[in-house]
Parts: sequence; structure tokens; C-alpha cells
Amino acid sequence: MNTTKSFEYTKTFKAKIITSRPHFVQKVCVYKAKVDDAYNSRFHSIITIFIPKLRLDYKKPCVMCHIQNGNGSVLIRAESPEKLAETFTALANTLLSEKWFDLWQEINHLSEGIIDNNQLLLDEEFVDTQDLEKQIDVD
Repeated sequence: MNTTKSFEYTKTFKAKIITSRPHFVQKVCVYKAKVDDAYNSRFHSIITIFIPKLRLDYKKPCVMCHIQNGNGSVLIRAESPEKLAETFTALANTLLSEKWFDLWQEINHLSEGIIDNNQLLLDEEFVDTQDLEKQIDVD
């Protein structure tokens, strides 16, 4: 996916905003997966992997991963399907590791205490205590 970049500056925000106009990319093959939002069933993200067709300005083949939700998107370009798969495999292995499983079990247990019993254990490893302090100061 090629983009034409333009820069816009505004005095309202203290940031540089880069806008782009996406161009359709011809694809050799494509696969899309929908990921439902964990908090709001109205929202979802789309992850698309594809091999773009060769062009005069992109003569070397690559594989692309496009991740998009309602507010934005990111395009990842890898030199081969194997390289992109290695990255996703490393992510999957991390998510499925014993450490992450144990941490997930603990945070899930704390969450159930908040949801079911309205009990909050102030464990800084799992609870954003700074946000909690801000909420208390506001109320």
C-alpha cells in the first residue's frame, strides 16, 4: 500500500499530524482476519496479510501485514513470508509462555474480584494506581 504524505500543523494540538491518502495495492493473494474488541462488541480490528504484485517502483517481492481499526491503521512490510511468520510466531510463543499464562491468571483473578465483589487489591504490578489516584482526586 503506497501512501502520499502531507503535513498539517494546528495550534490546537501539541503534535505534528501526518495524514496520508492510501492507494489500492494489487495483490497476488490475500487473507483477512477479524479481531473483536475485548470491551465493546461494536468495534473490531481487521488484520490482512498479502503479497503485493510487483511494480516498476517496487521490483523486489515482499509480504505485507495491514492492521486496521476504526481510528487508524499500520502497514508492516517484511522481506519474506518466513520473516513475517517468525515475528508472529515469536509473539504467539510469548503469549503462550508459562510466565504470561501465570500473569494472565493473576490479573484475571483480580479482575473478577473487582467485577463480582467490587473489591480492589492495590497491587501496583496489576492495577494502575496512578489512574486510581487521579479518579479519587477528581471525585
